[in-house]
Amino acid sequence: MKTQLLKLLGLTFALFLFMNTNFAQDVSVEWGPIQKEIKGSYIYGLIDRDDEGFMMVRIKSGGIFSSSKYFFERYDAENKVAFVKEFKLENAQKKECSLEDVLPIKNGYVVFSSYYDSKSDKKILYGQTYDKSGSKISDMSEMDEIESKKKSNSGNFANMISEDGSKILVYHNEPYEKNKNERFNYKVYDNTLKLIWEKQVELPHKDKDVSLSNYTIDNDGYVFAMERIQSKIKVTGLFAKDKLVYDYRLITYDYKKDIINEVPLKLGGAKFVTNVTYLIDNKSGKIFVTGFYGNQEFSGIAGSIYLRIDKKTFKTEHESTSAFTKEFIKKAYENLVSEKKAKKATNLSTDYDLKKIIIKEDGGIMLIAEEYFVQVVTTTTTSSNGVTTTRTTYHYYYRNIIVLDLTSDGTIRMASVVPKSQHSVNDGGPYSSFISTLHNNKLYFWFNDNPKNTSPKTKPDKKGKYVMTQPKKAMVTMVTMDMDGSINTETFFKSKNDTKTILKPKLHYVFNPSRILVYAELKSNYKFGFFNLSK
Repeated sequence: MKTQLLKLLGLTFALFLFMNTNFAQDVSVEWGPIQKEIKGSYIYGLIDRDDEGFMMVRIKSGGIFSSSKYFFERYDAENKVAFVKEFKLENAQKKECSLEDVLPIKNGYVVFSSYYDSKSDKKILYGQTYDKSGSKISDMSEMDEIESKKKSNSGNFANMISEDGSKILVYHNEPYEKNKNERFNYKVYDNTLKLIWEKQVELPHKDKDVSLSNYTIDNDGYVFAMERIQSKIKVTGLFAKDKLVYDYRLITYDYKKDIINEVPLKLGGAKFVTNVTYLIDNKSGKIFVTGFYGNQEFSGIAGSIYLRIDKKTFKTEHESTSAFTKEFIKKAYENLVSEKKAKKATNLSTDYDLKKIIIKEDGGIMLIAEEYFVQVVTTTTTSSNGVTTTRTTYHYYYRNIIVLDLTSDGTIRMASVVPKSQHSVNDGGPYSSFISTLHNNKLYFWFNDNPKNTSPKTKPDKKGKYVMTQPKKAMVTMVTMDMDGSINTETFFKSKNDTKTILKPKLHYVFNPSRILVYAELKSNYKFGFFNLSK
């Protein structure tokens, strides 16, 4: 291939290993070579990166008479495969385990797997460490277990690594039992899988009424989680039904003092919370809680929530809500519905998911959210001979991106919309969603788009309104947003024509704000590349 290209171009010097193409004044794409996947395999995920390359995990699915195979796949600085090394998931009894997760730790990786032992009625979590070359450091060791008499109700493990890779949190909720209180178990290990501390907890709330999410472990080994407790309010009247209300708390565990704290979150007085999460900023020593609220139950999103909490004292320094303007709400619908309907809209859809929170130096935060939902359509037909056939179709919608810039008092300083509409069927939306970064006070977004949305032949009032339904014919659009919310939209490249592959936005890694690892594939061909932004 190199010889053919050299002849074609008439070059006498060595061919660069990368294709480096400039698509915009300050952004370029640097592609590695097209490579072939191992037959019947897929990329599980990117688990680590450094200045010399990155590490992936690949899974080759097993069949009826064969087991799945697992591989570390190392890529060099030129985005080429440096080595492939298989690792096995077998416990001491030579029983095949199920992969739970692979996470980076100091100087290597930890592979989590699980096995349900029907003899002891236990689901067991194992951990095994590997070095940076993919060589085994330790044998499988038991890290956690859940007692369960049924494999179908055996509970779930979850694992998390601290920011510096020195602490490993292993936790699980006990299997559901009717009329029992919520129970969960924490274990924290160091990066050699040595147990530092563990705690079994039973909260004073019924299992059915409480849910825990957004777990975090800091570098010191302290655990945080978001707690939501539901309760009912009696409503009188002939056809009235009891009303569900929710109480949000930040739950923390101090293992040194053996104290569990449930920090009440008033959420700025918001009554109908549609989305809430938190982020710990170790630099400032603050915990930021944010999300969306509605004015009425199930009415949609009406504004944003902002809380700033001192990490040491758990005292709330500031909390407030900020309402969306009518103009912003209208803008979020303009490319999706008629102008008449857009003007009548009073709230945003509750289907907006928070994708990214950016902490600003002044104590404010930026929120990036995307509208995503699944529509299930079931049809039943009967043939002439009376045979009934039922078919269920799953429609995946990834639509507009919204950006909110909140000041340190929670006021919305800027609210903007990136028009986007992607729709696919029965596939989970592998080519949908987006990639983003904040660089030099500008937000950049890339996504697969319908070519008509940026075509010079398309009427201005129609741009942004065409749905991307055919990834093979899609182009990658780049949207640049200034801090005042104004946007510039342009064609970045046509996936199949320019790269012979199709960009998969969900599989990317932001090395730093100016260098983003991206992945594209078509059938069994794939390649990695970098989006580079000028400094």
